[in-house]
Amino acid sequence: MPTINATITRPANTTTYAVNDAVADTTPTAGGFTFTGAARLSGGEGLITDLIVCFDEDAATPLQGELWIFDQAVTAITDNAAFAVSDAEIATCVAQIPFALIDAGNNGFYHAQNLSIGYTCVGSANLRFLVRAKNAYVPTTNSSVLTFRLKVTQVN
Repeated sequence: MPTINATITRPANTTTYAVNDAVADTTPTAGGFTFTGAARLSGGEGLITDLIVCFDEDAATPLQGELWIFDQAVTAITDNAAFAVSDAEIATCVAQIPFALIDAGNNGFYHAQNLSIGYTCVGSANLRFLVRAKNAYVPTTNSSVLTFRLKVTQVN
């Protein structure tokens, strides 16, 4: 069962996120962020079983958010801008997984288990994703790194 990692490095600022703002990197990643190799081959299928979220920031109020996973590239959203996807893009969404980080001492952590989310990649062996804040999150450090780890079962 492979574990697929992807990271987002926030911009070097401590600007508060409003509810439903995108969490992204300094320059929006074309097509959204990528879970590379989610399938064994282009157009392959799989099953997401777990999601682990790690954040190298020790915020007074930990980030609550949603991981939106798509089966193909989507329009990237600028950090701290309103989260919005097109009608065509929402039709490619395979999952919207809420998370609420807990304080793990010097960082934030979340683990979702037993998810059982099926997917078929389109045009590649990758899944794409975007992140939406669900609380008025106040970053405490510059350029903090948010790490997402998907545990998957690859079907073909």
